[in-house]
Amino acid sequence: ENCELKMKTRLGNASWAAIRTQGGRVIVDIHEGIPVPRTVHNNIPCNIVSERDAIVTDAQVMQGTLKIERGYSVGKGDLLVSGVVENGAGNYMIVHALADITGEYMEKETFVQYFESSQKEYEEKVQKRSLEFFGFRIPLGFEKKYSKSADYTETTDYFSVLGIEIPIGLVVSEYTDYEMKNITYTLTEAEEEIQKKISIYEKNFYSDKEIIKKDVKKNEYEDRVEYEVTYTIRGKIGVEKELFISKN
Repeated sequence: ENCELKMKTRLGNASWAAIRTQGGRVIVDIHEGIPVPRTVHNNIPCNIVSERDAIVTDAQVMQGTLKIERGYSVGKGDLLVSGVVENGAGNYMIVHALADITGEYMEKETFVQYFESSQKEYEEKVQKRSLEFFGFRIPLGFEKKYSKSADYTETTDYFSVLGIEIPIGLVVSEYTDYEMKNITYTLTEAEEEIQKKISIYEKNFYSDKEIIKKDVKKNEYEDRVEYEVTYTIRGKIGVEKELFISKN
C-alpha cells in the first residue's frame, strides 16, 4: 500500500496504481489518467495559493484578484490570487480563480554512489503472448522455460463488444534475463555514475522547469561518494484551493 501511494504521488498522470503477486512474480499495474482541460466555466469558487516557499517572478491572471507582485517573497499556502472579485460598483462576486504564477525556489537532493556495488548484466529481451480468457491464460506459441532471474513486464489489452470491455484479452509479456555482477568503481568512475543519476533526475523532475543555478557539494567517504546538489528553480508555484463560503 505504501508503494502504491508513492507511485501515485510521484507519477502525476497516474489515475491509480496497484501491486499484486502472481506465483513468484510481482506485477505492477499503473493506469494513466486523462487530463481534464482547465476551463473558465468551472463554477466552483477557489483561490490560488503557493505550493512552496518562493519569490514571485511573474503573474498572469485570467480570472480573480491578484494579491502579490513581482519580487514578493511568499510561503507555502500563502494567497496569490483571490476568488473574490469587485465588479467596479462596490459589489463583490465569488469566482473560480485562474492564473499562471511563476516563482523561483530552492530544492536540495543528495546523490550517492558506492565504490562496491552489484549491477544487472542483461541478456536479450524475449517476448511471449497469451490469450486471457475469463481469468485463464492460454499460451500462443512455444513458451520458453526460464531458469535465471529476469525483469518482467506485462500488458493486457482487453477486447470490447459494442463499446463494452469483456474479460478476454491479449497478454504481452516481456522477460529480460540477467545475472548480478559485482562492480568496483574508482572515484572517477563513481563520479561519472553520479553525473548520470543527476541527468536522469533533472530530466524526470525539471523538464518543464528552468534550472537557474546549481550548487554542488561533494562528500567523499570510505565506501562511497555523495553529491549534495542545491537547485535554484524557476517554475509554476500556484495551486487551486477551494474557497469555502460561510452560510452564516
